[in-house]
Amino acid sequence: MRRKASAKSDADGLLERLSPEEAVAVLHRLLDKHAELRSEAGQFATKLVSSSSIEDIAEDAHYRVTSIDLDDLNGRAGAHSWGYVGPDQGAQDLLEEALEDLVEDMKRRADLGLVSAAEVVCAGIVQGLYQARPSLLRLIRKGGKPLGSPGGKLLER
Repeated sequence: MRRKASAKSDADGLLERLSPEEAVAVLHRLLDKHAELRSEAGQFATKLVSSSSIEDIAEDAHYRVTSIDLDDLNGRAGAHSWGYVGPDQGAQDLLEEALEDLVEDMKRRADLGLVSAAEVVCAGIVQGLYQARPSLLRLIRKGGKPLGSPGGKLLER
């Protein structure tokens, strides 16, 4: 009896320590073997993908944009071997890069047909940017163009 309990706990421990790729492979094999679980697994996936809150995403977006250092802008703007990058373009590039993962996640959710979940991500990004106004204004002033001016295309996508 003790041997069976030990084998079960070993299996549980192994499952908890799988890499993301290994966990996906185990899930696919399990669903291939037990097709009747596909619907329930899909429901769990939908709940998981839809579980983010506007506040959590806003906090993430706020952190990402307020973590941009003006030294990063100084390193981007100016003359380079490939040409000149204006401070406005450097600021825009840094903002886009900081939010790129969130924007891609929003698009992925929309592509999956989870429009409400995509809207939550969008609202979170906007709220995070709104909360980060003071930091953004410093970056934008350093960059040379106010947000929303010609050339300030961060939110056009």
